[in-house]
Amino acid sequence: MINAIYKIGKAISSNQEPIDSLLKTIKPIKERTDRQGNTIAIQNYILRIIFDLIENKIIISSSNLITFDYGKSGKRFIYCGNNKSAGKQFYLTRELKSVKYLFGKTFSDLIDKIESEYDEKDFQSNNLYNLVKMLIESPLYDKENKSIKPGTIDNIRPKPGKIEQIKSKRIEQIRKEGIESSAAGLISDFMSLNTNEKIILVTPTIVYKENKDGDGGIQTIDLVQLSEYKELVLSKLKTNKTGKKTSKSKNGYCYLCKQSKEASSNYLKRIGVMKFFTTTAINSASGINKTYYDKNYRICSDCLTMLLSAEKYIKNKMSMKIAGTPAYVIPHVLSVKEEIAPEYFEKLHNRIDMAFNENRFDEFITSIKASSENEESDLSFSLNFLSYETDGNYFKVINHIHDVPAFYFSRLTKTIADSYLKYEQEIKGDFNKGFGLGSIYKLIPIKYKKDGKLSGTKNKALLFYSQLLGQERMKKNIMISYFCEAIYHLYMNQQSVYKNLMYYKEENFDFAIKDYFYRYLVLLRSLEKLNLLNKEAQIMEKDNNEAELSNDIEQFLAENEFNIQQRALFYLGLLVNQVAYSQRGQGHFKKPILKKISYQGMSLNDLKRLYVDVFEKLVQYNALYPNVEKYNTLCKHYFDRSDNSWELSEFENVFYLLSGYAYKVANPASSDDSNDNINEGGGSNE
Repeated sequence: MINAIYKIGKAISSNQEPIDSLLKTIKPIKERTDRQGNTIAIQNYILRIIFDLIENKIIISSSNLITFDYGKSGKRFIYCGNNKSAGKQFYLTRELKSVKYLFGKTFSDLIDKIESEYDEKDFQSNNLYNLVKMLIESPLYDKENKSIKPGTIDNIRPKPGKIEQIKSKRIEQIRKEGIESSAAGLISDFMSLNTNEKIILVTPTIVYKENKDGDGGIQTIDLVQLSEYKELVLSKLKTNKTGKKTSKSKNGYCYLCKQSKEASSNYLKRIGVMKFFTTTAINSASGINKTYYDKNYRICSDCLTMLLSAEKYIKNKMSMKIAGTPAYVIPHVLSVKEEIAPEYFEKLHNRIDMAFNENRFDEFITSIKASSENEESDLSFSLNFLSYETDGNYFKVINHIHDVPAFYFSRLTKTIADSYLKYEQEIKGDFNKGFGLGSIYKLIPIKYKKDGKLSGTKNKALLFYSQLLGQERMKKNIMISYFCEAIYHLYMNQQSVYKNLMYYKEENFDFAIKDYFYRYLVLLRSLEKLNLLNKEAQIMEKDNNEAELSNDIEQFLAENEFNIQQRALFYLGLLVNQVAYSQRGQGHFKKPILKKISYQGMSLNDLKRLYVDVFEKLVQYNALYPNVEKYNTLCKHYFDRSDNSWELSEFENVFYLLSGYAYKVANPASSDDSNDNINEGGGSNE
């Protein structure tokens, strides 16, 4: 898998500099909605904090704001996020929420970092070192506490006005608690920005006299613009495991490029995605130290740059969600071609995201319809899906779906799309967007924790995706048990626990039955076409005594290969539907007959008792219309033929019972006799 990541990095790095692999992506808020619902554009800025070493004051002013450029500012100001908590906090450009480091240990850590990287004789020629040293030696800095002195804030006078008291209180708080804890609030107070303005990044600027003893001119410089700072950041790619630069660099055989080059370190153990593939530890926060790790995974600085570029690209461009869990998709290109265009990976991710993202369902269906059966990529590849948990400090892989052939993924998505299109009219209505690969997540009930978080080890939907993408055969009864469980939780309205299901208003529970049945029908048919479901031997002999049915019903039963027992339950479902809508006509909008169904499974005796109750209600409501009489005749007929050899499970009994109910909700006007009462049975969008 490291080779797959390496190939991505090689493609991405073709038009990048080494520093790009270390930069962090910034996603500023570009707009907000006010109370009236109006969209307001947000103006984002970078703030230069001026450390004036001539007047010995800190300047925080709106005159030092720079408009944030999404495509360029991160690189211009070398934004690398925060250093690891255990490392030196020497990065100079920070998000506003992390500005405390600039008022705290950053400058001291920067000096320590330079001293650890270079020999003492080189310090005098290092502009970055000299300028930061000048700041530390100034009255602005408290060397003992390694932070800016709180008293220096007195050099910034609040403007007269209403907010003056608030700012004065902030200054008093800083004097008592120190400047680090209140730095972000301090900037917010003194800038007094409008609600449509936001500071994204802050960076230090030094004002100094070029020659303190003479008549040298006044200089203003952004520390991050110094070439020495960029070199220091890049040293992250070239240090050995001790963090100290050696006078004699050791060469070694690079694990990736297969060349003898200067080794770059055991850096792979500190990178989230790659650590998983090199240490085989599921939780990369555990810090496992493998024997001979450096020898087995020795890499050169050039290859490390490519891996870091790939890591960044995967996190920013190849992310998605599978079963409610964040995931990365990592393609493994199998082609022998040397050059791969970066756009290839974006195109690939777009195709996969369409399949999993319900919000892009129409786009997905359009792409499936437009694709050719013989359409093939000029590059062969397999797919890896890495589901994970993280809080920013640790990276835990909770599921790895590996080596999914591209041709199978294409066949899978097309099969689901074709099966969906067969029942598009029944599925896609006022309540649903459609059915794609990502929709499966909403079919399988998942119990969330009390804190609203999802437990990866108990995510049945995630396990199902692993089986589906891994081409594992599945048991039909387990799939149908998921259906029954989902319908039960919907009926009990347990949306506070089973959050992934599609909940309906109580009066629309009929449509929950309809939508879930047809979605499961599409899924089961797809699994059968992919040969992932054990197909039952369907025994359906010609019966001359059968009542004539409508062509629609005959076609539905034949296409889905309902056997004798399944047909018996289908007709019983039609009868239950008729009772339900007769009850609605009597003002019983909750349809009490639905309480007679045990959604967690029904035995054959349960079904017989239900039939007796249903027939009594049909008589009571005078609802034995000609069509209903035919449904009743066929229901009894098929039950009589299979009574002594009932093979369906209790879950299947519920599924096929509700198949008839769902069919009538989806086809309220279906009839084998156009002269019959048009009000019998059927659903409503009320």
